[in-house]
Amino acid sequence: MNIAVHGQGVRDRDELRDLGSGYPTPVSGMINIGLLHTSLTGEWSNRACAPTTVRALQEVQYDAWVLGHVHQPMVLSEAPLIAYPGSVHTHKAGEAGGEGYALLTLTPDAAPSLEFRSLQPQLQL
Repeated sequence: MNIAVHGQGVRDRDELRDLGSGYPTPVSGMINIGLLHTSLTGEWSNRACAPTTVRALQEVQYDAWVLGHVHQPMVLSEAPLIAYPGSVHTHKAGEAGGEGYALLTLTPDAAPSLEFRSLQPQLQL
């Protein structure tokens, strides 16, 4: 199985350009995954960072997008998979999300899938 990972970071924490629509075309014959630090349209963030839309990411035609900036894990699209994997720690007291990670599963015969896994201790009674 061949995988092409396409990614870019932000130089400025208040990046206002749409970086999502400028990714290269998918590499033929490979599973293409995009990595992008973005607040998307800002619904889950208190500031804009490399704003883009789910539609713009879908138009790039990658198999999956794994996004950063928002700490709450969530899947925004199933086809293609577009998701925030969460964060291994919260950054502010009371912040939603954090304290976990996501496992991305890739197989030649199926669409990419994401499983969220908590790092919070489980209480045993």
